[in-house]
Amino acid sequence: MVRLRAGEPASPPATRRLVECVASGLARAGWPTDDRDDVVLAVDEAVQNAIEHGSEPHAPVEVELEADGDRAHVRIRDRGRPGAPTPVHPPTPPEPHEIRGRGRVIMAAIADDARWHERAPGTEVELRFSRPPVAGDGRHQERVSPPSTRSDCPVT
Repeated sequence: MVRLRAGEPASPPATRRLVECVASGLARAGWPTDDRDDVVLAVDEAVQNAIEHGSEPHAPVEVELEADGDRAHVRIRDRGRPGAPTPVHPPTPPEPHEIRGRGRVIMAAIADDARWHERAPGTEVELRFSRPPVAGDGRHQERVSPPSTRSDCPVT
């Protein structure tokens, strides 16, 4: 079981650093690249939302990951922004002509379970993922990738 917790001040470069920490943790837990990609996309959307909509500039955004070879549970927390509502209702797709508003829809489509919680102060996004079994024997297809060697993502 891999557990990690990472935090960054809300800023555009924080997204990449937090998402890379999650990808690194998933690699250490044995998730092949193809299976990590979906998790990383959903986490990227959640972190971007936390930075853009849920945090004052430079307020902490935190990510927690618990993962083993079959399942991953990710929490993304922000500190809230005065006057910004917490989106706890299920996401609805935007109109086709809209260029924004797809992040929560993407998260809900990719994750096995996606939930938004109001946590004073701020919002917590909770995403759960399971690796898909390989047809035939119920086991996972092994595509071995070398684990990340990032040292700035604390594993607990």
